[in-house]
Amino acid sequence: MFNRVQAKENAKTILRQRTFLDVLGFGGILTAFSLFLAIAQIVTIFMSVARGILLVLLATGSLGRFIWPALWCVLILLIYICIFGTVSLLFQAGMVRSALRLARDDPKVRVVDTVLAGDCLGMYIRVALWQFLFRFLWGLPGDAALLLSVLLMRSSGILGVIFGLVLMVAGLGWSVFISINKSCQYYFSYFIAEDNRKMAALDCLRESGRLMASHKLDLFVTFLSFYGCNLLSLTLLANVFTVPYQYVTYAGIYEQLTGSFHPIPQGDMPWRSNGKNKPLQENVLKASGSVKVISGEFEGTTFPLAAGEELRIGRDPQRANVVVGPASQAISGLHCSIRFEPATGSFFITDHSSNGTYLDNKLIPAGTSIRAYSGTIVRLADGAMVLRLS
Repeated sequence: MFNRVQAKENAKTILRQRTFLDVLGFGGILTAFSLFLAIAQIVTIFMSVARGILLVLLATGSLGRFIWPALWCVLILLIYICIFGTVSLLFQAGMVRSALRLARDDPKVRVVDTVLAGDCLGMYIRVALWQFLFRFLWGLPGDAALLLSVLLMRSSGILGVIFGLVLMVAGLGWSVFISINKSCQYYFSYFIAEDNRKMAALDCLRESGRLMASHKLDLFVTFLSFYGCNLLSLTLLANVFTVPYQYVTYAGIYEQLTGSFHPIPQGDMPWRSNGKNKPLQENVLKASGSVKVISGEFEGTTFPLAAGEELRIGRDPQRANVVVGPASQAISGLHCSIRFEPATGSFFITDHSSNGTYLDNKLIPAGTSIRAYSGTIVRLADGAMVLRLS
């Protein structure tokens, strides 16, 4: 599943509930990082130009006359990578952690978490180094084409110039393609690293590649859809809204790809402020919930569900407390369990079946506890029983 519109709407719903003090907190952190990023962008442009000059000097055989400027460029590049890379990865770790917690409605998420993710810095550095290595190796054909194009254009004759230009365009095209392709392929490596602290960095990249196998274009279109937000971010103050919005959106997409995403109705979303809950409305937080059977056995029956109670539906009376008859063969001995969380007014559904449990026609992963909200339709197997949460 990959639905960027739904992920964006979810992100908006989540971030609307942050208090003004939280916005100011985000603002201070993001503005400081933006100033650092602006300086880094200037260095990046300089290094890109220097790289192009070095390639030309190498192709023309003139590098020996400029050996000291070249060495200075390499030294500046190393310093830049160390400083900018470390600060950027620390910020990235904090934003990914905060975004995932916000997307999962974690009551413990705090603004300060955006700068308190140093325990993941080592993992992020390893992931970044693997990404750099793979992108470098994949980019070598483009660099080779650029070098060869310069050599051909130096040769006499119109054919050399023509073939040189063709190779130059091909080399630039390959470099752009690899940059986009690998950025999409490895984008969720950091999210996976945050979720799986003991996973090796290389395995995080592999898992990201698996998740993105058929969604690279979707993610690239999502990048483009934030073009307006990125333009607004140039004003620095807009970063307060645009950067958290983008990170929480990508966290939602990651949840979609891993099968644990569920939309949050605006009316059910409590206020969050540095880990403390304040109800949006008086009737948002309920002491109990209920599950109504709208088709199948027990049709029309409503089962109340208080805090701490669990509704277990199945054919086996030893494991289920809502026992269906033997005629419902599609329902497993223990098909699914449902419990209610009064703190957020939400439900948690866990599938234990062989024929599947569906939330609003979306199959949930077996053995995984999935959050759902009032109004969600739960379908067991092929529709042998259909429930509505309320």
